[in-house]
Amino acid sequence: MTLATTALQQVVREIVARAAQTGKWAVAEADRHELRARVHVADGETYLVISTEGYLDPKVIAVILAAVPGVPADDWQAEPGKVSGVEPGPAQIVFSTLLPESTLVQVLDDIDGTFL
Repeated sequence: MTLATTALQQVVREIVARAAQTGKWAVAEADRHELRARVHVADGETYLVISTEGYLDPKVIAVILAAVPGVPADDWQAEPGKVSGVEPGPAQIVFSTLLPESTLVQVLDDIDGTFL
């Protein structure tokens, strides 16, 4: 794993943890790229939505989604329309998945408040 891959995955876990703690969108930006995450509960299920803007390389998208532990690649759904307040625009892709409680606990434990 390269340093860039490790750093990107850490950022993903941090914004997922921040989104889980606040219930709001958490955002990370670099150059012309934006990564957003939101954790919310609907119908008794916990959902994670990740929005990417500017990350169009499928390999980078795979790294972003793989950063969430305990969520198999097949569990991610590309969202063609508005979801959780985001309408995909040009150069933007939105993914969602059910978030297992064990994954949420792991992400929050791994971060341990280091960014708050």
